[in-house]
Amino acid sequence: IEDGCRNITIADNTIKDTGKGGTQSYICGVYVAAAVAANRAISNVTVSGNTIFGVSDMDYGIYAAGSYDLNGVTITNNVIQNSLLYGIWLGSVLEGFTVSGNSVYNSTGPGIRAAGDKGAITNNVCTVIPTGAQTYGIEINTGTDLIITDNVLTDNDTAAILVASAPTTSIIRNNRGWITEANGNPSITSGNTSVVVTHGLSVTPTAKDIMVMAYSNPDNNIGSLWVSTITSTQFTINCENNPGASGVSLVWNHRLT
Repeated sequence: IEDGCRNITIADNTIKDTGKGGTQSYICGVYVAAAVAANRAISNVTVSGNTIFGVSDMDYGIYAAGSYDLNGVTITNNVIQNSLLYGIWLGSVLEGFTVSGNSVYNSTGPGIRAAGDKGAITNNVCTVIPTGAQTYGIEINTGTDLIITDNVLTDNDTAAILVASAPTTSIIRNNRGWITEANGNPSITSGNTSVVVTHGLSVTPTAKDIMVMAYSNPDNNIGSLWVSTITSTQFTINCENNPGASGVSLVWNHRLT
């Protein structure tokens, strides 16, 4: 699909090992890109229900990028396997897009490369099946107002998500294999006014996303509770006063907002 195309649907096809022996710059199962002129932008393209399978030469299962705007792209319910570079490549020219319900297996690189503006990448499965390889479930490479939630990103070779360039005003949470929600029950013992917590999150938390409260009644009034020294692996919960012989039991919860 190239310059000037609008209101196009590609659905329910089986596409296998595209470009074998060819010399194209982009060897893809499905190619969507406007590269000639700004007045020939592409809009309202749906790619749905296809099975795209690489054997030796397919670089991308679905490639959506180019030099000019791609508006209203929908990529849903496709099965993509054995791409050499990326299962789904989303370029920064995308705006108002949906990528949902796709199963992406065994891309040599990441399953989905996420970029663009005002897009949703949800409910996809990006993982490795036996004898395959895939570096990351999703690579995030710039973007604004992205929603990346409820994806299954387990068992990738390096990590569930690679944040190559952090998006702005975006939501990335509730993805299996990428921990953004956690809780625990530490205690501050007698004679101390702090405890170090190993949080187990895949992101470095911020204080505004950590809730802490006491759920036992200590011998002494502990005063205020607060969080400090936040790192990629730990944070410290502090209280004003020694809780006394009883110590104090705490509960913390983190939810990325």
